[in-house]
Amino acid sequence: MTAEAKNGTSTEGQSAAAAGSSKKAEYDALKKKLKESIAKRNNLDDELTKIEENIFSKETQYLADGTTHGNIIKGFENFSKTNSSSSTRVKKIQFTDEDRIFSLSSSTYVTQLRKLQAGGDGGGFNTSTASLEEEDEPSSDFSTPRKKR
Repeated sequence: MTAEAKNGTSTEGQSAAAAGSSKKAEYDALKKKLKESIAKRNNLDDELTKIEENIFSKETQYLADGTTHGNIIKGFENFSKTNSSSSTRVKKIQFTDEDRIFSLSSSTYVTQLRKLQAGGDGGGFNTSTASLEEEDEPSSDFSTPRKKR
């Protein structure tokens, strides 16, 4: 009976060891999958930041190019005015960060702006921005912040 008890204990020990190694293998597989997912997320975050920087750059160029004749955001008031007469002075249109309708539509861009304003490292956007605060209205996480007036 002692031999049977030893065999039974030995079999139970082997199955416990097999279960332990199975759980270890599962743990290692999940750990590897988590690392891959984190790396993929970081790559996607970097790609999103590059895309947002590109949008910001093109938006800045568009707004700057439209200071003389106008643009879709500020209007085309100066477009029909001619520069042939020196008495007719074309008013240069100024743009503000509130005019950045494309950049401000991105929740991650707005988050980066808030981090920059708070003094944290918000990413690669180099801009001086007006203070953006949420209005008193209830809003979702994806709403566009507006400047309080």
